[in-house]
Amino acid sequence: MSIEILNRWTNAVLYRSDLTDVSAAVQKAVKDGANLTRANLYGANLTRANLTRANLTRANLTRANLTRANLYGANLYGANLDGANLYGANLYGANLYGANLDGANLYGANLTRANLYGANLYGANLYGANLDGANLYGANLDGANLDHIRQDLILAILQLPDEIPFLRQAIVDGKIDGSTYSGECACLAGTMAHACHLPWDEFESLKKMPINASSPRELWFTNLKPGDTPETSEVAKITLQWVDEALLLVSTIRGTALQLAGV
Repeated sequence: MSIEILNRWTNAVLYRSDLTDVSAAVQKAVKDGANLTRANLYGANLTRANLTRANLTRANLTRANLTRANLYGANLYGANLDGANLYGANLYGANLYGANLDGANLYGANLTRANLYGANLYGANLYGANLDGANLYGANLDGANLDHIRQDLILAILQLPDEIPFLRQAIVDGKIDGSTYSGECACLAGTMAHACHLPWDEFESLKKMPINASSPRELWFTNLKPGDTPETSEVAKITLQWVDEALLLVSTIRGTALQLAGV
């Protein structure tokens, strides 16, 4: 019995294989350079499948199981990944322009340099995902789980509570550049160095704040470039919300301290 991979809309045969396992058939199709544009892979079990550089443009991968699949450089332009399980998947450099990832599980996924321009990530689980250099311009991140980044950022900047307003203003003014520690516009640590009126090297040596280029907060900041404001960038908008959370915490803690001191 052969397996046929069909066009999601016309049911035309895109690839036929004598293999009896769907995952093996799809991997063979990719290896053979088959064009799987608009393929119907609804609910397919592709756990650990090697789909490197696969052409899955506008494919239907709704509820597909792509746990730890290798999608390095894959073209998923406009693909439907609604509710798909991408736990630990490798999406390094993948093209997810306009893809639908509504409710998708991307826990621990590698999205380094992935193109998520205009992608729908509503309610997606991005906890532990690596978003280093990902293009999130125009992406819908409403309800997405980014708690690992949020927690990491807030805990770090609380080390310098008096400098948080400076960071906030830099975000509002679009004066963040996540690609560098120095310069007028800089990454998180570089911006906090500016807030302390210290050159970067001195700020680093004094260890004013935990510094780790591979931390979730700094990798998140790589998605911000000069000119990105909360009005033009979803990343800046979300970052501002987290910074405001930190400011509220500072205000609450200080207010409680004053009450306890009887001031």
